[in-house]
Amino acid sequence: MPDTHGKSSASTGPPAVVAAYSSDEINDILPDATAWWSTWADCQQEIAEFVSTRIAKDQDIVRSVFTVHSLTDVFEVQSRWMSEASQDYSVEAIKFAALSTANVPVLEPGLRFPD
Repeated sequence: MPDTHGKSSASTGPPAVVAAYSSDEINDILPDATAWWSTWADCQQEIAEFVSTRIAKDQDIVRSVFTVHSLTDVFEVQSRWMSEASQDYSVEAIKFAALSTANVPVLEPGLRFPD
C-alpha cells in the first residue's frame, strides 16, 4: 500500500543514510542524537515558559495603562514596561544560549554523512 509519498509502506530495510553506517557507528552516534533531542526539547520548554511570562507581564502593563490619570503616568508605565521587557529578554538570551549549547556535542573534524 503506497504512503503519502508514493512509496510502498512495506519496509525493505533502513533508510539509505542509516544503512550506510555500521551498528557500531550508529551506537556511537545515538548518545549524541539523544542529547541533541533533549536539548531541543529543553529549549522549546524554555521558550514556551518565557512567552507565557512575557504575555502575563504585558497584560499587567495594559491594565495599568487603563488606570492612569495623566500623560506622565502613561509614560511611567511605558518606561517600566520597556525596562522590564529589556531585562527579561537579556536574561532569557543568556539562559537560551547556555541551554542550547549545554549538551550539544562538538563534531569531530571531517565527520560527514556517507556518500
